[in-house]
Amino acid sequence: MRPAEPIARTVACPGCFASLCSVQGAGLACRTKRAHNLIVRSADMESIAPLTKLLTRAEFYAFAEKVFDLPGVKGLLMEAVNEHNRAEQKEGC
Repeated sequence: MRPAEPIARTVACPGCFASLCSVQGAGLACRTKRAHNLIVRSADMESIAPLTKLLTRAEFYAFAEKVFDLPGVKGLLMEAVNEHNRAEQKEGC
């Protein structure tokens, strides 16, 4: 007699950008997807601001902290997040 197959449940995954992951085998899939998303975002940043390629990781981090601390940038980011949330809610209806 074969052992029972584990039940694959779908749950929110806090470790990645995916809203849902299968519990069974989710660790590797989520990490792979998250790594891919981080690489793509980094490539996007270098495409938008090519001079960032010249900065070390520490220099880039210090620069990004200053940029994202600017009130205008904070407002733009919040606006983008709000628009994302509105679009996501429309899809859910």
